[in-house]
Amino acid sequence: MFSQPASGIQDAPHDPRLSAAGHQVGLRAVRLNCAVDRRTLSQELMLGLSVPLEATGSWDALLTELTAASQPDRFGILLLGYRDFRHRLPQLSDELDSTLVAAQQTLAAQGKSLYLLAAYSEADPTHF
Repeated sequence: MFSQPASGIQDAPHDPRLSAAGHQVGLRAVRLNCAVDRRTLSQELMLGLSVPLEATGSWDALLTELTAASQPDRFGILLLGYRDFRHRLPQLSDELDSTLVAAQQTLAAQGKSLYLLAAYSEADPTHF
């Protein structure tokens, strides 16, 4: 996966951190399973992405933060509990997805890669 260009939100490999490390891709993890509304999603984005809370206050601010020149050339966001989040909060999930994919496309135009990885529970037998 990491040897190919980043393209949309993809299923995470079985051991995403090990796989990413082998391709020199830094991963940041966002716990979507802990988000219950826009406020808690902002908090989880802040914690997982190590950005100021102001950067998660609006989708435009998040996009600006993710596409800042200071971002590394290759990094990924591990979206923990993605399937459950999409099911519980579909509108919020659609807004987040749009912002993340827009950031991915903007970074690609700059010659950078942002991998968006949907991670599922290790206990989910349908994933592997």
